Amino acid sequence: MDQGPRHASLDQLVLRWLRLLPRGHLGVRAAFATFVRRSPRHLFTYLRLKSLETELSELDPDRRIDVEALIAKARSGDDVVVWTHRTTPQHALPREASPAPQCYRLAAPVAYVIALLAIAASPILIQRRTLPHETYATAIGEQREVTLPDKTRFLLNTNSKVVVDYTVSKREVHVLEGEVIITVHHQPRWPFLARVGDELVQDWGTQFDIRVLPRGSSVVVTQGAVLVRHVQDVLLERVGPPGNRSLFAEAYSDSYPPVRLGAGDEVRIATAADGHVAAESAHLSPEELASRIAWESGFLQFSGQSLEDAVAEFGRYTPLRIEVDPAIAQLRLGGRFDFTDPISFVRSLKEIGVMSDADSARAKGQVIHLWPAETSARTRSRGHP
Repeated sequence: MDQGPRHASLDQLVLRWLRLLPRGHLGVRAAFATFVRRSPRHLFTYLRLKSLETELSELDPDRRIDVEALIAKARSGDDVVVWTHRTTPQHALPREASPAPQCYRLAAPVAYVIALLAIAASPILIQRRTLPHETYATAIGEQREVTLPDKTRFLLNTNSKVVVDYTVSKREVHVLEGEVIITVHHQPRWPFLARVGDELVQDWGTQFDIRVLPRGSSVVVTQGAVLVRHVQDVLLERVGPPGNRSLFAEAYSDSYPPVRLGAGDEVRIATAADGHVAAESAHLSPEELASRIAWESGFLQFSGQSLEDAVAEFGRYTPLRIEVDPAIAQLRLGGRFDFTDPISFVRSLKEIGVMSDADSARAKGQVIHLWPAETSARTRSRGHP
C-alpha cells in the first residue's frame, strides 16, 4: 500500500488506518502490520490515537445525550460560523481511503460534538476545575510533603518534580525528576496511576517509592501492592479485539510483561540504547528496604555500598562536589548519616582510612577530595589527591 509522500504527517496516516481497519480485508491488515513494524513511532502513534478514540467514545457511554439534536440546535443558531477547509490531494494518503484527510473530515463534527457535550456536561466540568492540577518541585537538599484533597500524600525528595493531574475519571501523578514516596488513599471507583517515563504504576491502597534513574526508573513498595506496566501495554488494551493486537505483536516485543509488586519488592526498569526496555524485580531484605527509604527521615543509610556509590548518593543532596581517588572507590562502608551535613560524613571516613581536605575546601567553596590515608603529602602536592 502506498504510504504517501513525506509531507503527509504521521498522525494523518494513522487516522487513515483507523478508518480502514474495521472494514479492511486481509491485504489491508497485512499492509498495516508492515506499517507498524516499520518504526516504534508508528506503533506508538497508532496506540495513542486509538486510545483517544476510545476515550471520546466513553464521554457519554450510556448515550443519554442526544448528540444529533444538539448538533441540529447548534446549526440553527445565529452565531454559528461555518468552517471551510482545503482538501489534501488523494495521492498524499493511502489509496484505499477517500480523498479528504481523515483528520480534516473528522475535525468539524468532532469539534461540534465535543463542544456540545461539554455544554451538556457542564456540572462535571465545573467539578473538574476544583480537582488538583498542580506542579510541585524541590531544590537540591530540600524535601516537601503534600496532602491532596483525596487524602493521598506524597513526599518529594531532593531535586524532584511531579505533576498532579486529577480528573473525574482518574487520578494521575507524573514523576518527572528525582524521587517521591506516595501514600495513596484507595478509592476503587477513582483509580490512581503514577507515571515515570513510559512506566505506569497502578495502586491498590499502597505506599511506594518512585525514583527517576539516568536511563530508567525504580519502584519500591513499602505497603500494599502495585502493578507496574509499560505505557504501550496499557494502550494495547484499548485497540480492540485480540485480532487487532496480533497485527503488531512483533513490534511490541521490545517491552516487558506487567510486574506485580508486594511489600518489600522492587523493580528496576532500564532502556537500552536500541530502545529495548527490560525490568528486573527483587525482594528486598528489611535492612535493604530501610536503607532505600531512610531519606524519608532525613538520613542516608549504607550497609555495604561502595564509597563511590555513597558519595554519588550524597551528591543528590548538596551542591558541594566530592571526588574520590579510584584507589578507594570500591571501599565498602556502612552507617547512618544526616544528608544535610556532608562534611560530617566525609570526616567520619577517617575511621576507615580515608583522608580529605574537607575543612579547607568548605572554607573556600571548592571540591572536596578523598584519598587513601597512606598516600603521602608529597604525592598529593604533585596533583594526585
